[in-house]
Amino acid sequence: MIHKMAEAQSPPKTDEEKQCLEHIAESNCADILRQVIYCKVGRPQCSLFCREVSERCKTFTPNQRVLLSSGNICNFDVALCIKVVRQINGINPNEERWKSKVADNNHTLFGSLQRIALFRKEVIHCPEEGEFSFHELFRLISTAFQDIQREMKFERDFHADLDVTCNELLTPVYKRLSSQVEPDAIKEEDEHRGKNDIDEEMDYSCLHRYSSGELRAIDKARISLIEKYKHRFRLELNAPQADVMVVYSENDRDAAEGFRQSIDGRVLSLVNRKQAKVKTMLYDKEGLGETKLNALEAAYSNSTYAFLYLTKSFVENDYTALVAQSLLMESINSKDKKWRVVPFHTSPLKNGQYKVPLGINTLKSLNAWNQDRFYWGMMDDLLSGTIHEREDREIKMFDRKYEEALSIQNEDKKHEDSIGKLEKLSLNRTQPQQDRPRSVVQPMPKPDDSVSASCDSCHVTDEED
Repeated sequence: MIHKMAEAQSPPKTDEEKQCLEHIAESNCADILRQVIYCKVGRPQCSLFCREVSERCKTFTPNQRVLLSSGNICNFDVALCIKVVRQINGINPNEERWKSKVADNNHTLFGSLQRIALFRKEVIHCPEEGEFSFHELFRLISTAFQDIQREMKFERDFHADLDVTCNELLTPVYKRLSSQVEPDAIKEEDEHRGKNDIDEEMDYSCLHRYSSGELRAIDKARISLIEKYKHRFRLELNAPQADVMVVYSENDRDAAEGFRQSIDGRVLSLVNRKQAKVKTMLYDKEGLGETKLNALEAAYSNSTYAFLYLTKSFVENDYTALVAQSLLMESINSKDKKWRVVPFHTSPLKNGQYKVPLGINTLKSLNAWNQDRFYWGMMDDLLSGTIHEREDREIKMFDRKYEEALSIQNEDKKHEDSIGKLEKLSLNRTQPQQDRPRSVVQPMPKPDDSVSASCDSCHVTDEED
């Protein structure tokens, strides 16, 4: 039994070892369990499945029920992930069996869950009472990850992630003094840091094309000006650009949102070792237009692909069926949108849950219900070749936004100057006469001086005569 490992007195753990184990317990464990849920249920159906589990099972806490209702698995912690996985068909959540000791030769998914739960108990809940050494705990969780990796056949090697985590947290980082770093290395590090700063801003990720430090400095100044005035831009300037627009039936909104999230932010490898993140949106995203038709037109104009999330509700809804046919005709007739409509089936066609509309069935489609390695390979190939189109639109929009921000700034400056002139003029009019400048106030001649001057003038004239 696995508890026999702890019979001998284990040496105390260092602070670095404790930190490493805590990170694995809270981060790595949740990461692999979320992928188990995606694999068992399917990403598009995850939100619906979580709501059904919340209604069917009464062992969840109020906070866990709130998270389940949202359907966003990315927010699930390890404890909630374990409960959800135990509810999946084929895993018996029997309490007596759950609390039993796991045998060393038990390499099932249920046994892996037990190992993860025991690991978290020793690391998080009862760290002072635990008798396992660092190496014993690491072997325990490593066995669980290796078994899950083998059973689920994940493309990503979660078992290898444990070694990466330990290497990052346990290996001391030695920083060289500035005198030991050559100037060229400092320059490359600064350029790399600046490039990452821009890449992390999804709204301005198109700027990763530029590698010059001088251009990046100019772009950052332009970004600051755009951010200052973007709340005053016209609606079309604030509309997002995307690689994918998802068209769906209103009855499938939650599932379609889950499908969109499964693609959004996916990192694609481009040429020259560059990377880019996929951007997606729903076809009726708020802020695209005042009506649904306006939003559809703006979303299609600002997207590279239109993904049709096909369900029974989709094909039976007159509006979505009309939208799909309109997009199909547009993709056939438009030079820029040639064959950019892609249907995604949510169930096998042989099940007969819905009939694909005429015209749509001639398009090349993907099976969202079977998200295996082939599915993601096709998805990556489809999107990686057209990322530049979305970036081209973003760069053009970036220039328009900057021109708009400059225009608003100039208008504000003119307005401020005109107000300043009016205030100065108003001040001059209301200022007392004795306080005004000498050039403004002219002295009035005295009556006697005027008369005397007049007489003197007459006297001079008479003498001349």
